[in-house]
Amino acid sequence: MQDALKRKESEIEAIGKMGDQLIDFSYAPSICGDSIQADVKDIYNQWEKMSLKVQELQIVLRDFLEHWTTFNSELHNVNHVLSENEYWLQRYSTIGADLHALRLQLDKLLVRNSTFMPFMYMTY
Repeated sequence: MQDALKRKESEIEAIGKMGDQLIDFSYAPSICGDSIQADVKDIYNQWEKMSLKVQELQIVLRDFLEHWTTFNSELHNVNHVLSENEYWLQRYSTIGADLHALRLQLDKLLVRNSTFMPFMYMTY
């Protein structure tokens, strides 16, 4: 019990010393306060600089996103055109490499086209 009492007394003495130090700091010249204010001002300035950098980065990222969206759209269009071309090339390759067969197929398409053309220009 006496050991516990001694420990509590030493804790009370430590708290008293800390209180005395705080009182001494409160009576200290304004150097301490000026130092704290300078540190706070420095931190605030650093915060402002970081905020500006973040805003600039947001602008850059928005521009990058716009470019990426445009690129992605164009890539989709190119892939679509390539797919269509591949489809038509495969269709014509089934006709064969014979130029005569290709000419016959073209003539058939032209005949079909000419039979449907009058219907396109009809007025109702």
